[in-house]
Amino acid sequence: MDTNEYGAIVKVLAGQKMLPKSYTEHLYLCLYILSLKITNLSNIFSLNKETLRIHIEMFITTLEKNTIIQLNDKERLIENLILHLIPAYYRIRYGLTSDYMLTDIVKNQLDPLFFIVKSSIAPLEVFFEERIPNDEIYLITMFIGAYMQKEKPINLDNTIVKAAVVCPNGIISSKLLENTLDNWFPMIHFSTSLSIRDFYEKEKTLDIQLIFSTTPLKTDLPVIVVGNDLSDMNKTLIVNEVIQLIYKIDSYKLQPDHILSIIKKHLPMNTETEGKIRKELMISYNSIFQIQDQEILTNETKLNLSDLITKESIIILENKLSWSEVLQAATNNLIDRNIVEARYLKHLENQFPEVTPNILLGNKIVIPHTVPENGANELGMCLAKVTQGFVSQGQTYHYVVVISATDKKMHIQPMMQLLKIASDPKIIRCLDNANDKESLLAIIQKIKKI
Repeated sequence: MDTNEYGAIVKVLAGQKMLPKSYTEHLYLCLYILSLKITNLSNIFSLNKETLRIHIEMFITTLEKNTIIQLNDKERLIENLILHLIPAYYRIRYGLTSDYMLTDIVKNQLDPLFFIVKSSIAPLEVFFEERIPNDEIYLITMFIGAYMQKEKPINLDNTIVKAAVVCPNGIISSKLLENTLDNWFPMIHFSTSLSIRDFYEKEKTLDIQLIFSTTPLKTDLPVIVVGNDLSDMNKTLIVNEVIQLIYKIDSYKLQPDHILSIIKKHLPMNTETEGKIRKELMISYNSIFQIQDQEILTNETKLNLSDLITKESIIILENKLSWSEVLQAATNNLIDRNIVEARYLKHLENQFPEVTPNILLGNKIVIPHTVPENGANELGMCLAKVTQGFVSQGQTYHYVVVISATDKKMHIQPMMQLLKIASDPKIIRCLDNANDKESLLAIIQKIKKI
């Protein structure tokens, strides 16, 4: 702040109505200009977009392997990541990354996904020639999270109003918020997500009747301020406000808890009965107003690996077997439990005649899987321990987990925990020393949320 450069920046920006004049922007620009004095200009602007694209593609490939998810519209995702990572490159190289306001908002929703993104980030760190700070990884996680949403067709016949989402943190967090609200309110068609600046520039041309924003806005359109906290309590408040705006009724009087309190005044009931009545009232309430009761990107049922790998889903193979025989044995376990159809095995055999890098976790656990359309009935896993090991492409493996995934989010936390096992030599040694299902299961049950 004592430099001539800082004083010049303040003076220049003071005369520019459209440019930011905040203290942090002054410092940022000053640091950048000062860095030009000691840096070769040809190096500063030599970032190779094609090389960046290649490393982003490698990152996405690694991520898809670790999440067993095939991301939709990858070209669009790559283009947006390029746009985001170019300025991020300079932030990281100059050590200008700070604690972003949005990070705490995202952490609660995206922690399981963040862990897997961080475990897949190596190709980008090779390009950056730096360790990528956690705050930057959270921003990247927001991109991935938004693109992991299952695209649903827009049924305009059931759409009551059109809405937009506005967020001061920009298009990334707007998009994540839009995905969450879109999942809650199928009666609303979310036509766009915008930054505040974009909203004011486009306000008069927007074909919308409602706005969701994380901050108050100066506009004649009705605005629902959702804040940055999308907890269950605030979700209830948001839902009530939406119902009042759209249906013009006092939704509080129809709330399941309000109705239940009236019933309890006149009828005694135990806790179990009260819980059952409340659940049915909630289902009816959500059905009437088309409210979805599931969360975006949060593993609301809090599934752990131990919920999917149980005593019934563990097999121990003592004999010397081939890769094909191990794959058959593990997949048949899922078939016998109606987790997958018989054709699931045929698809796995065709896709993976040998163990390939894209189904390897930590070079220790083989995770064959295919898309749900190939016969997955429900979410499930089978852990096969091959005592004598099996050989594929010259490598010996002892553990196979055949996976059936039916959506793009429920299995994220169990996969995170499986990745933790595969990358921890101590846990692998414990598995090696376990000789029966009970011992294997005891190890799995100790793996909780990271």
